[in-house]
Amino acid sequence: MSEMVERMVAAFCAWHHAGRREPLCSEPCEDCPEMARVALEAMREPSEAMARVGEDVSAHFISRGYSSPPVEAWRAMIDAALSDQPPIQPPPPRP
Repeated sequence: MSEMVERMVAAFCAWHHAGRREPLCSEPCEDCPEMARVALEAMREPSEAMARVGEDVSAHFISRGYSSPPVEAWRAMIDAALSDQPPIQPPPPRP
């Protein structure tokens, strides 16, 4: 399970127990990891507003040597959150 899926499972568990006197789950319910993955998969495609904002800030990153369009970067970040593999270190920015 990736770190982001684990974070989401913890958030689901905390939300589930909010305002209750019972302790938080010592083990997540069996559906929580799948619910987290489904939520991340739904977030993989940015909304139009998110894509617009990404385009607005892309000039900032391009000026620093990054060339990946924001939408592609977003998809890659979500794919990394869905992956059980350790993250790949990005190359250093170009001068």
